[in-house]
Amino acid sequence: MWAKGWLQRGYAVAVVDGSAGTDGFDATGGDEHEHWIYRTVARTIRARTALGRREGVNATAIGVTGIGK
Repeated sequence: MWAKGWLQRGYAVAVVDGSAGTDGFDATGGDEHEHWIYRTVARTIRARTALGRREGVNATAIGVTGIGK
């Protein structure tokens, strides 16, 4: 897994699952808060915030990257 490589280099890592779930990647209509992209971005923001609050993590030096299949 790619995260292990970053951990071995001394970085803190948070892995966010951005899978579409049951509504699929092309889902439209309905409540925007139920769309997979909204949920994925929200999870990423929460993970970044939690990571920045951890002791030993430099909150001003956190990067975010996307990994596609």
